[in-house]
Amino acid sequence: MSRLFFASIWLFILPCLDGREAAGDGLELARVRPAARTGLANAGWGLDRYKELHGLRPHESQVIADLSGPGVIRQIHITHTRRQEDIVLEIRFDDAAEPAVLCPMTFFFCNARLNTSVIENSPGSWNAYFPMPFKKRAQVMLRNDGEREILFYSFVEWETLPKWDKTLGYFHATYDRKIFQLTRDSEVVLFETAGRGQFIGRHWTVTTDEPVFNEWMALMEGNNEVDIDSVERVVDYLGSEDSFNFSWGWQGTWFGLRSGITENRQGKLSVYRFHPDMPLRFAKSFRWTLNFRFERYGANMNTDEARAKNSHWVNYQTVHYWYLDQPGGYRHAPLAPLEERKQELIKGVASAP
Repeated sequence: MSRLFFASIWLFILPCLDGREAAGDGLELARVRPAARTGLANAGWGLDRYKELHGLRPHESQVIADLSGPGVIRQIHITHTRRQEDIVLEIRFDDAAEPAVLCPMTFFFCNARLNTSVIENSPGSWNAYFPMPFKKRAQVMLRNDGEREILFYSFVEWETLPKWDKTLGYFHATYDRKIFQLTRDSEVVLFETAGRGQFIGRHWTVTTDEPVFNEWMALMEGNNEVDIDSVERVVDYLGSEDSFNFSWGWQGTWFGLRSGITENRQGKLSVYRFHPDMPLRFAKSFRWTLNFRFERYGANMNTDEARAKNSHWVNYQTVHYWYLDQPGGYRHAPLAPLEERKQELIKGVASAP
């Protein structure tokens, strides 16, 4: 037998010698950790044991969990409710000046009935299972931007950590809305951040009423270019649908553990992809660009025509999810007023040549 064969066998056996357990042995759930302490924070529902709890009052920011570290949030559970589109989710770690998470709540949960390892929309409730470690403090907040009180119930499950591990990143998520004329000249930066971390997923909701984009043929295209640490196109997906694990356009609806098409109708498309098994890692910077400049399809995407007719308008509402080595510092795009956020489609004015 070859030396390579024996070397491979030895590398397999070595971690198991003397009763040592190999990392990733599948026994994590069975390991008893008596030093870890589990906790749960209730909020919202004051019609039971905890009379001091109350609904989300108009224009109120309510802290639904205020936790001392080191620890890790394991689950965030929030009931479906009327006017839930009025709610903004905000999460801060270690008293950072800027929130790590700032999203309209329903967009954070992908606006759909889905069932993944990190986000679950079960009957009657939203659930997030992203592990969210923190060194000193974690605050989970809901903000009501509407004019009426919102009745809800939430809980946040968490556990203590024996000590802070410097290799842990802080969970981040951000919402943005890009309004632009989609033509052969379109090149739009959808997301960028600085620092050391790893990118783990995204959600798009795309809306348009332009006849040129019927059947989503043009919008399935666009190179998804990922620049990492100032190196251009370390990852370059040739087609938007392929970047979400689909091919040959957006076909119907489909719900998977890692990717899905949650809405696909005339004028509106919603898609998601999570890749917790292989995040996109970066040491200094990360940028995601949607680039249509190299497309052969889309003869109806003429830039001059779009300007002359003030047409070809599309809205890309996005949520990006990642981990960063710092609890704060990311500058979120300002959220538009509530009534504007509720509009599925907003158009602008064509720019001059």
